[in-house]
Amino acid sequence: TTRKLVLTEAAAAAAESLREAFERIGQGVERLRAGGHGGELAISATPAFATRWLVARLPRFQRQHPGIALRVVATAAPVDFEHDDVDVAIRLGRGAFDGATSVELFGEWIAPVATPAFLRTHRLRRPADLARVPLIHDDSLRRAGRPAGWREWCRMANVNFADARSGARFDDGHLALQAAAAGSGVALGRLVYAADDLDAKRLRIALPPIVATDVTYRLLVPESRALRPAVTAFRHWIEGEARAFRRG
Repeated sequence: TTRKLVLTEAAAAAAESLREAFERIGQGVERLRAGGHGGELAISATPAFATRWLVARLPRFQRQHPGIALRVVATAAPVDFEHDDVDVAIRLGRGAFDGATSVELFGEWIAPVATPAFLRTHRLRRPADLARVPLIHDDSLRRAGRPAGWREWCRMANVNFADARSGARFDDGHLALQAAAAGSGVALGRLVYAADDLDAKRLRIALPPIVATDVTYRLLVPESRALRPAVTAFRHWIEGEARAFRRG
C-alpha cells in the first residue's frame, strides 16, 4: 500500500508452512554446531559484572578449552536470545527467566565500604557517624527490582539521619566502588563486586551490618543452545567457579 507492506492472500496462506520450515532449518544448524568442540561462545554480562568478576577468571576457562573463542558482550539491557547474538547470559534476578534455564550462581550482599585512609581520618564508630561524611550511592540494584540503598541499610542498622539521600549517585556498581577507592566517601557497596578490593585491602567494610539481598546472580542458558558443547563446557566451568567463590 502507500503506507505499509501487507501479506497477499497467497503469502498469508503459506506463512505457517514457511515458519515451520525456517524453524527446522534453525534446529538443523544448531545440531551442526553441537557436533563440534570448538567454535565461538558469546557471553552477555553487565559491564560491572564483567569488569569486577568475570574477566579475571576467564583465562582459566580458556586454558581448559583453548578451542573455544570467547566473545563478551557487555550490556545492562535485558537479554533477548531470539534477537541478540549471544549464547548465554549472566544477570541478577530472583528466579525464572522466559525461554531460558536459570542456574543460580551466588547471592549478593551490601555494606558500607571505604578506603583505610578515609576510615582513619573520619573515625566512624557507629552508624550515626555516617551523617558527617560524604555518601556514595549505588543505584544499580534497581534494575533487578531491588531498591537497596542507604535508606534501607539505615533501617536495618536502626539508625536514621536526614541526609541519607545526599551524595554522588551511580547507576553502575563498579563506578560506585571506584569512587570509594578514590577516597570520595563511603559507598554502599555490592560485596561481590568489592571482593577483590577487600582482599587487597584497598577497601574495608566501614560498619556493620552486612545486609543480604534477595536477588542472585544467575547463568541464563536458552533451551535452543543448551546442548552445544561450548555452552555445556561454560556452564560446568562457571558453576565450579561459583562454588569456589561462595566458599571464599
